[in-house]
Amino acid sequence: MKKLAFTLAEVLITLGIIGVVAAMTLPTLITNYQKRATVAKLKRAYSVIKQAYLMSYDQVGDLHPNNIRLLGKYYYFKTYWAPYIQATHCNSFIECGYASNDKPWKNPNGKPVGTTAMDERVFYTNDGFLYGINLAAETINVDLNGPKGPNQYGRDVFSFAKVSDAKGNNLYLRCYEMSDFMLRPHCARNNGACCAEKIRRDGWKITKDYPW
Repeated sequence: MKKLAFTLAEVLITLGIIGVVAAMTLPTLITNYQKRATVAKLKRAYSVIKQAYLMSYDQVGDLHPNNIRLLGKYYYFKTYWAPYIQATHCNSFIECGYASNDKPWKNPNGKPVGTTAMDERVFYTNDGFLYGINLAAETINVDLNGPKGPNQYGRDVFSFAKVSDAKGNNLYLRCYEMSDFMLRPHCARNNGACCAEKIRRDGWKITKDYPW
């Protein structure tokens, strides 16, 4: 009986085809996984920091930014945040592992985004998220993997806002009040500050028009 077998050439051609298909599809699979993981981490980070803020506000209230600056970021964090969230604080972004204190993050186009280091209280939570509370602007940034990189708004850095409105004090995704038209340029290649809100409006998904 004649045995069926593949020639070496046929095996090499088959492996070559498999390699080409893998090279074409693997980057897409990796990117899709990274996007899903980013959204899951963002939702968790937002839930953690919002719960801590609401607990704090219910117990001790909050201060106007001018009063926060007078109190100082160390004592503000100690009184209004530390009792309500398990965290390890840093004295600066550099102490937390970043290369810069005043420009730790960047926009999707790679341009560094400045921050006033003296107004920023930086801390880690137990799940590895790094938060920076900007005492003057009443915004809170989260870096989902700390200083590891890419340290980019819309990829691993997202922004929330402390808001006092008719419903009381709350923590929203930054730019929550903008229309879709107004939001669009604030989640783009040259500005990723409001990308968390775009993700939420798109059903907690990173869509094709997102500046990934």
